[in-house]
Amino acid sequence: MVLKDDYLLIVDDHDGVRRLLYEIFHTGEYGVEAVPSGEEALERIAISKPWLVLLDVRMPGMSGIDTLKELKKLAPEVPVVVLSAYTELDTTLKAKESGLVEHYVSKPFDLETIQQIVKGILVKMQQKNRGNDQTIAK
Repeated sequence: MVLKDDYLLIVDDHDGVRRLLYEIFHTGEYGVEAVPSGEEALERIAISKPWLVLLDVRMPGMSGIDTLKELKKLAPEVPVVVLSAYTELDTTLKAKESGLVEHYVSKPFDLETIQQIVKGILVKMQQKNRGNDQTIAK
């Protein structure tokens, strides 16, 4: 697999959500890390960039949107799936309109939906990597 050394980063202040997402995505195909805050996510990203971030919008301390803004400065190429409850929908839609948010999932989320979104992003990234490999080989 192209992404064997990469990891998916889960950022959510709710322990149960973090554990659930960790269990869903910890399949052995790639690493999975989970942190409870935006600050910890940015510290981790500064050390090693993930291939994808699942990011909660509403968190104590640094909000998900503020985390996303800083994340995009550190790693603009890393896709982010924003996890947003209905009450944060306005904030999420404004961020989407500004181009900051490309993917979002409403909470409570359907497990199949979030798995399909992550799989779709992974497939796109693998295709892009294959295209880059072919360009280098020419």
